[in-house]
Amino acid sequence: MKKLTTALLAAALTLSASACVAHPQLTNAETCERIRDVMSKPPTGKTGAVNLANQIRTIGPVSSDDLKSTVQALVELTDESAKDSPDVEKQGELQAVAQKNFGEFCPRSQ
Repeated sequence: MKKLTTALLAAALTLSASACVAHPQLTNAETCERIRDVMSKPPTGKTGAVNLANQIRTIGPVSSDDLKSTVQALVELTDESAKDSPDVEKQGELQAVAQKNFGEFCPRSQ
């Protein structure tokens, strides 16, 4: 019984340690591809906007440095869209930032 407990404890520690491994940073092209993939499925309603924001959030930690502000603007934009009474002016500003940065680093011809 002691060996089984030790083995299970070792397995749990190994598993938790592997979860702390840093993920490699994506290139601009890879980040653009992930953003395009997530954004290709437009949200429906508040729940869809929350789900979209959560999908975009997963890109943030591994996104390229050039596109981190774009990812953050997209998260804030979808969060704002999920509100009961979104701030239209803020949405416009966030969309402009996201489009400018995305257009600069993610050319359409890829």
